[in-house]
Amino acid sequence: MTPVEIMALIMVLGGVVKTIFFFQNPKSLTGMINSLSKNSLLVTLVSFALAVVVLRYLLQEVNMVEIFAVMLFLSLLIMMAVGPFFAHLAPFYQKMLQDKKLLQKTWPLIVVWFFLSAWVLYHIFR
Repeated sequence: MTPVEIMALIMVLGGVVKTIFFFQNPKSLTGMINSLSKNSLLVTLVSFALAVVVLRYLLQEVNMVEIFAVMLFLSLLIMMAVGPFFAHLAPFYQKMLQDKKLLQKTWPLIVVWFFLSAWVLYHIFR
């Protein structure tokens, strides 16, 4: 198996396990969510490190433009999943947008998005 196939298999198995837990006991995911929320900096750092590793392997098989196209597909699937809960999420987003430290908390992600977007634009219009 290639590294990309292994990553895809990890994604499939993670989805299957999460779905099984969700159908057997939906509240079982609450403990995981609470644990992650108590360690948000660690989750952020580990996620960034894993994203760098995954991107490195992906770029051996596909280019950044193709990755962004897949990200659009995934974003639409996420919107489809979250759509029924917008009424519940709206107050959260409104509160988040009023946070005076929002830029302080999100600047690393903004920098990454800017860099990756510039990379894609460069490849499309070069």
